[in-house]
Amino acid sequence: GVKHVDEEIRKLIDEIQRLASSRPQSTSVPNAICAVSFGDLFNTTVARMSELSATLQAAKKRKVVVYEGVMLAQGYDDNVVITLVLDKIKDSDVYKSKIIARPAAGGQNALAPAMCERCKKTVFQTEKLVVNNLVFHKTCFKCNTCSKTLKLGDYASVDGLYFCKTCFMTAFNRSGALNFSVKT
Repeated sequence: GVKHVDEEIRKLIDEIQRLASSRPQSTSVPNAICAVSFGDLFNTTVARMSELSATLQAAKKRKVVVYEGVMLAQGYDDNVVITLVLDKIKDSDVYKSKIIARPAAGGQNALAPAMCERCKKTVFQTEKLVVNNLVFHKTCFKCNTCSKTLKLGDYASVDGLYFCKTCFMTAFNRSGALNFSVKT
C-alpha cells in the first residue's frame, strides 16, 4: 500500500510538471516549482489517475504540493491552484506489523494446531476453544456430569472439572456443599 502511494505521488508530480509547461498558473507560494488548476489537472488525468483527490491529499500531507482546502471535488474546486513545491520524494518506510503470535497453553504458538484436553486429538484454529489456558474442541468442552456441550460464560469449574449450571446447582443444593458425582 505504501509503495503504491509513493508511485501515485510520483505520477502526480510528473503530471503537474507536464501540464504546467503548457498551461501554467501564477502562484504566491514560496519555493514553488510550478502550479496548475485542479480542473485542468483533473481533466487531463481522469483516465490515468482514478484516485486523484486521495493522491493530492497524500502529497499535501508529505509537503509535495500546496493548495487551499482538503478534499477537492471536480466542478466545485476546478479553480483551486495546486502548487508543486517538491519535484522528488523519497520512498516511504514500509512498516512491519508488530503483532506476533503469543504462546498458548503449554507454550505452543497460538496459531499452530494444539491438542484437545478431552479427546487428545489435534485442534485447529477454527474449532479451538481455550478455557483456563487449556485447549478443547468446541464440541469436546462438555459437562462432566451430563455431557451437555458447554459454552464460555455458561459453565462452572471446580478442581479442573467443568459443569453446566444445572448440574452445578443440583450438586450444590443437594448437600449444601460442592459435592459432585463425576462421570468418567
